[in-house]
Amino acid sequence: MKHLRILEAANLVTVLWSGREKRHHLNPVPIHALQNRWIRKFEKPRLTALTALKSALEGIHPKRKKKHGSS
Repeated sequence: MKHLRILEAANLVTVLWSGREKRHHLNPVPIHALQNRWIRKFEKPRLTALTALKSALEGIHPKRKKKHGSS
């Protein structure tokens, strides 16, 4: 419950009461804002590295791809 209170205070979860039950749901708005502000800046280098790795494993030079039908 302590962690849920912390997430509630940070507005990362919303609370809906259903009778005596307290239901918690993720709040996508601040999570999306967090992704845009912090996580996205780390995506480009990682995706570039993964693309280079994929190309190397497939034997394709990253600047020029193999043409279909050529030997």
